[in-house]
Amino acid sequence: MVDHSDTTSSDSRLKSTTRCDVDVVVVGAGFAGMYMLHRLRSLGYSARAFEAGTGVGGTWYWNRYP
Repeated sequence: MVDHSDTTSSDSRLKSTTRCDVDVVVVGAGFAGMYMLHRLRSLGYSARAFEAGTGVGGTWYWNRYP
C-alpha cells in the first residue's frame, strides 16, 4: 500500500480521481516479472505488469546472447 499522507494537494503527479483496478502491480516484464504475473493470476489475484521497454524479456530482450 502506498501512503500519500505526506503529499500536498498541489502535487501535480497525484490526481484525486486515481483508482486502482488491480490487486497487484508487477514492475518489469522480464523473466521474473512474467513468472510473478503468472503466479499471482493463478492464485486468483488480478495483476498487471508494466515494462519500460518496448517488449518483454528484460535482460534477455536487451542483451542478445549468441
